[in-house]
Amino acid sequence: MRFSGNVDPVARARKIRRLLVVATATASIFAGVVTVPASAEDDVDWVDSTTDATHTESESDDGLGFGSSVVDGPFSEFEPTGLPGGAWPEQRASAVGATVRFDGRYRGVVEDRNRGTRQEAELKLMEPGGNPEKERGVYGRADWYASKERCYLTSLSSSGCSTAWVKVDDTETGRENSNTTWQYWDVWDNVEPTYNSGRGALKGCIDIKRAKDKCTAAIIRGSSY
Repeated sequence: MRFSGNVDPVARARKIRRLLVVATATASIFAGVVTVPASAEDDVDWVDSTTDATHTESESDDGLGFGSSVVDGPFSEFEPTGLPGGAWPEQRASAVGATVRFDGRYRGVVEDRNRGTRQEAELKLMEPGGNPEKERGVYGRADWYASKERCYLTSLSSSGCSTAWVKVDDTETGRENSNTTWQYWDVWDNVEPTYNSGRGALKGCIDIKRAKDKCTAAIIRGSSY
């Protein structure tokens, strides 16, 4: 690419950037890149001894890898103030002779503990009894969604943008077995600069061996950034 005469450096940079965008989009089209609609995603975690021997995975549907969890203490130890979100009624689900009790609250957008800006929830789990022959314990799960602008090529010379909710990550806690007291966990997902707002679909599950896990109905909480 060659420029001659008195060309404004800013105009030159803009022209180069436009040409790069068109070239990149064209290459993606000819490479056969296809985006799978969010509705086609399967957010059910099939956990068994062959795919999750350590029960510590933190999955990511798009490679961001920000979904995280950590063992927590009673909520009163770090009471938030002025944050969006809230608690929900205790949820329960039973299968294969085991029961998961699930409770907690959505803390909203927080910035502490050196984890950066994130949306976070505190979960409470209990498994009163259990069936070790058929299940590995209970756990909390959070599926994270973000509302953000997505741009796409409409032709070789133009593009369009729209705002939509997309799944960006998910998080699982460790497994809790045969507890008679509440076990506390934090789960969170980092907030990216391109996000307008975020949501978490939160639920408690029973990790069933060689079968689909049984979960409570999802609790939805969210925040605007």
